[in-house]
Amino acid sequence: MKENMTKKNASPLPAQAVLGQRQMNFFKAIELVNNGAKVTRLEWDNEDEYGIKKDGFLMLHKDDDKFYQWIINDGDMEAKDWVII
Repeated sequence: MKENMTKKNASPLPAQAVLGQRQMNFFKAIELVNNGAKVTRLEWDNEDEYGIKKDGFLMLHKDDDKFYQWIINDGDMEAKDWVII
């Protein structure tokens, strides 16, 4: 089941409950990316924006349907709202 995250969450429930996903920290998310998963942050609120490993590099897919090299920053590393999509 794929949830549409392109619109703001109108539910009074936390985004985690709406998506039915277990949130994780960045380091767990990157471990899963290395094993082939696509991950996103609930804060990004857009399922077209996600991180993936592509051609041996960490890449971010943006809503313009292009991939960009993922330059990891403090916000990425400190976030605990990563989910698998």
